[in-house]
Amino acid sequence: MQTVTEEQKQYKQNIVARRKYSGMTEQMKEKYMEHRKQYENTREPILNGLTSKYDLELFRQAQARAIEDLVREIVFIISALRASSILSPEFVPWTKLSSNPFSASTIRNQRVF
Repeated sequence: MQTVTEEQKQYKQNIVARRKYSGMTEQMKEKYMEHRKQYENTREPILNGLTSKYDLELFRQAQARAIEDLVREIVFIISALRASSILSPEFVPWTKLSSNPFSASTIRNQRVF
């Protein structure tokens, strides 16, 4: 069994400190409920205050990676369908491909499919 180095102990303490969660205040709860009432399920809920900033950042990074994987998969499928002549070459899944084809402004201003 390996012994834990001082560097590993400091790293663990740093992560534990960054993951401390102080809990939701009444003001945060009210803000969350107002947002939920106004937008229902059409927008991402307010996530600030539900968990530590560290965990929230990890969650958002994971979401971003998942979307990037989905975009790659969609592009691959469209390419395969075009190559097999199932899909016409004129088909454009989204116009003016931006850095994020699924961003709110892209979806609002353009036809996606």
